[in-house]
Amino acid sequence: MPHYLPVPVSYGAPKVKLCIWKNDTLVRDLDVAFCADSPDVIYSYPLDSLDNTFTVDGRPYVPDLLDTPATVSAEADALRPAFHFTAPVGWLNDPNGCYYDGTLYHLFYQHNPVAPVWGNMHWGHAASKNLIHWEHRPIALYPDEFGTMFSGSAIIDHENVSGLGDGTTPPVLLYYTAAGGTNEQSAGQRFTQCLAYSTDGGATFTKYAGNPIIGWIDAENRDPKVYPAGDGTFVLALYLSGDRYALFTSTDLLHWTQTQTLPLPGDDECPDLFPLDTPDGKRWIFMGASGWYLTGSLANGVFTDDGCPPRRFGFDFDNDAYAAQTFYAVGDTRMRIAWNRWHHVGKHGLPYGSSMTLPHTLSLKEIDGMAYLCSTPVDLPEPTKQSAELPQTIPASIDFEIFSDKGSFTLSVCGCSLSVCGSTLLWNDKTIELPCPLRDLTVLIDRFSVEFFGADGLLHLVRSVPLAEKPDCSLSLDGGITVGYTTKEW
Repeated sequence: MPHYLPVPVSYGAPKVKLCIWKNDTLVRDLDVAFCADSPDVIYSYPLDSLDNTFTVDGRPYVPDLLDTPATVSAEADALRPAFHFTAPVGWLNDPNGCYYDGTLYHLFYQHNPVAPVWGNMHWGHAASKNLIHWEHRPIALYPDEFGTMFSGSAIIDHENVSGLGDGTTPPVLLYYTAAGGTNEQSAGQRFTQCLAYSTDGGATFTKYAGNPIIGWIDAENRDPKVYPAGDGTFVLALYLSGDRYALFTSTDLLHWTQTQTLPLPGDDECPDLFPLDTPDGKRWIFMGASGWYLTGSLANGVFTDDGCPPRRFGFDFDNDAYAAQTFYAVGDTRMRIAWNRWHHVGKHGLPYGSSMTLPHTLSLKEIDGMAYLCSTPVDLPEPTKQSAELPQTIPASIDFEIFSDKGSFTLSVCGCSLSVCGSTLLWNDKTIELPCPLRDLTVLIDRFSVEFFGADGLLHLVRSVPLAEKPDCSLSLDGGITVGYTTKEW
């Protein structure tokens, strides 16, 4: 049975080093805004031993250990987003290791378990049957002598080509960046790529004895994304520096050979590489953290674009949604989720920070010789109220149907403004030119965020918003445009 170290934190206190020792050996070191006298919140950190000792800023810390983790207040829980994933406590950012095992969707994520801000990177873990209701799992990956746990991906080794399986259950492999030099244990080391695996269906993970599997190459090379290439081999995409990425191939998921260096203009970090089936065959998509993507083909570990310029996913230039990842799964459905950065939320004093976007299904649509990624949001639970009036409560959604292109309309939600005139949109202060008129629009309003899906999936806008009691919706029509809408509230 695990025990938990109480970590009293004051949001205004300076960060100090909290160290966990065993037999005079440093086991873990955390940067913490430690304040034992008047904490804003008490976090709890899992321990696998009762033999640990602790120091704070070099001085002994002798707490009473907890049998169960500390919980957040009822008030803080009540303010959580209803449909957007948050960590049970602490900070989250990039989605990591997303996969579907045929029954459950598994979501890992960059996680600081002892603060609502970035730092101390671990991998949090949750699982879901429907991508809306999540069961929180124990932390999957902890910092070690190679570094803290930066972003990566997952794959199920169905054929056990890695040899890491136990002969009964296909192993789940997690590929991650060990961020050398970001904790005391890894001082002086560089960023490398590592592997952990599970033989119990993702309940627990063991770090591979042969780590790192890819040594340092360039700058803070990071964020490995692994996917089957479709020819019996596997491909790994890795961010290098600037707008440069690298591709690697492997036959055993352990030993990797670099096959390509390629740019993705306008983007960096967190590559995603995956295929989508189209009527004309399989098309591969190569995407960066900000949502710029190329379409093309993959052969022998080399991605070749189809000659079309980079496009921005969902025509969203706000950068509130970032570092998206598709879920590994056997089959044709390709689900995707991104980090919602809460850029516009402001200080809120909650013990958790940031959320994910609503998961969505991807498809490709071709317009005038250009292939565009489209997204369809995951199904939400049945609403408690449905009407033809603008919503008065949060959470809520509005489904619009635009019957006429003549004139324009402007929608304001939670301080966000979207003006629509045919295929031209003004999104807050940014102009968006769609390749077709906007005929449909779904607006999802949740605590701390608003998402817009429209144009048969071409449009996907994500905006973080300050906490509000009401959505403050308004709709104005001009020039004879005809718009119908239905509101759902929960």
